[in-house]
Amino acid sequence: MNFFKINKVEILMVLATITIIIADYFVFTTTTYPSLWHAVIAIPSILIPAWWFGYFGSSKYVHSLENDIERQLKMTPETLKQLREHGVTDDTKLKLEFFFYSDNEDSAKQLTTALRGLDYEADLYVPKKDGDKFIITGWTTKMNMDDKTVLHWTVDMVKISYDYGADFDGWGTNPKQD
Repeated sequence: MNFFKINKVEILMVLATITIIIADYFVFTTTTYPSLWHAVIAIPSILIPAWWFGYFGSSKYVHSLENDIERQLKMTPETLKQLREHGVTDDTKLKLEFFFYSDNEDSAKQLTTALRGLDYEADLYVPKKDGDKFIITGWTTKMNMDDKTVLHWTVDMVKISYDYGADFDGWGTNPKQD
């Protein structure tokens, strides 16, 4: 994980904290009703940035199994659509190339072993510099390219990524295979 990578929640918390510290200084030095001020100004100073960044009523910024499955399931039909334009039908059997990323070497090795246990070709690439992620990539056995099969496989890959603390980045294939 990149040490300097900051997400929106962290930015929100820093901004809210700075706002409250500055406001508290002025309120406690200039007014006799600090609790009223907190209700009117300090609480909205937290809620407004949260609303602005979309944290209420939206889970699009939450990294979770359900969100990752949803994201992958949105991309899979688009990929299948493109494959259909290249002559791939529901009955076509193709190998799929997959991509995972992991911050942890042991988890990456275990995921690679698990994928090989599914009779997939799987290789682990060690990062060349500190802070880079371990890459696990490879090819499945041949499978039918119907929507149901590929969507089910996609969900399985997201789930296995969570089992090993990795991120499933997606899949691709070559429609012209032997």
